[in-house]
Amino acid sequence: MREVRKEAAKRDYVRDVQIIDQGLYAVKMWLIVTPDLKVQLYYNERTTTTNFALLLHDERIFGRNKRGGSWHRHPVERPLEHDITPEGAKPVSVAEFLEEVDKVLVDKKLL
Repeated sequence: MREVRKEAAKRDYVRDVQIIDQGLYAVKMWLIVTPDLKVQLYYNERTTTTNFALLLHDERIFGRNKRGGSWHRHPVERPLEHDITPEGAKPVSVAEFLEEVDKVLVDKKLL
């Protein structure tokens, strides 16, 4: 959570950081951009599941997930698909994902 707050603080567009759900092994956080636009970050330590998503009107428009030790990307052009190419399957940190989100927000003129 410390890394999330540190990275969020680097971005003027993040209005708020909210912990949506937190348990013994898992946490879900939102980085609020606007009421309709947010970044959702989820991590489950027990299952080693990681889900990072950029949500617009509560629909994923871009994301990266790790399940069962393997990463995949939900590309902005086709957010329902799983991209398992070498680029899509590369592991990313919160900082790296937010750098990708920065680009999507600018490219899609969402800021």
